[in-house]
Amino acid sequence: MGDNQRHSWRLWSSISGWFSNLAGQFLTWGGNVISQFIQGIKDKIAGIGTALAGAAQTVANFLGFHSPTKEGPGRDADKWAPNFVNMYSNGLLNGIPQIQDAVDNLVKPVAIGVKGAGVGTANTRSTPLQGAPTVIVNNETHVHLDSHEMTNTVMNNVKKELRGHGLKK
Repeated sequence: MGDNQRHSWRLWSSISGWFSNLAGQFLTWGGNVISQFIQGIKDKIAGIGTALAGAAQTVANFLGFHSPTKEGPGRDADKWAPNFVNMYSNGLLNGIPQIQDAVDNLVKPVAIGVKGAGVGTANTRSTPLQGAPTVIVNNETHVHLDSHEMTNTVMNNVKKELRGHGLKK
């Protein structure tokens, strides 16, 4: 065999040996990849539990298994009722002039039906009929008839009746 043939033979042996070893190495590499993949899953299982617990807590914070909720629109639910009461009462107080005008309009037919009577409130613009007794109901709910305050007299009689039926105050 000549030198060229020997070099070719050595080259061929080296290349074929490398490829023969490569098949065995593929098996080792594949096994290592799968083992590492499985170990990675095992290492992260605890992390999955922690992540799920955190997700469940976030959902619970929004749903509000306690009141008010820690997150979301329900977190200030404890302020809804006081705000509603404040808005409602302020609306009523601001509407007193309108309510008073409505009461005045409702009472006018009654006042006209009583011969010569005039009925109104402290805020009213109505005037009594000439020479007739005047009934005025103001915002403090005092009733005056011919310049005599009637509320205390009536209420004292009501108190006596209620006490007679067992009411102490």
